[in-house]
Amino acid sequence: MHRMTSLYGQDANDFVPERWEDNELERKVGFSFVPFHGGPRLCLGKDFALSEASYAIVKIVQTFSNLRLPPQIGKEKTGQVTSAEGCKVLLH
Repeated sequence: MHRMTSLYGQDANDFVPERWEDNELERKVGFSFVPFHGGPRLCLGKDFALSEASYAIVKIVQTFSNLRLPPQIGKEKTGQVTSAEGCKVLLH
């Protein structure tokens, strides 16, 4: 499904992250990106895969003990619990 040229165009097999920037694809298909499917055919390994990904992130953070964020100048104050500059990580 994620490589259908009828949905994603002739470059369906290419890595094109810009295709997710606009909502045109989302308007075409409600479930335009469904890595684990949904409903009665939900992937049995979904919880395991998400758990493994979480574990891998924790191990990376533990392995690189001197992770430092670049200095931030003028943080924007918002009512949301998110960073205005995104999540930046420096690995040594």
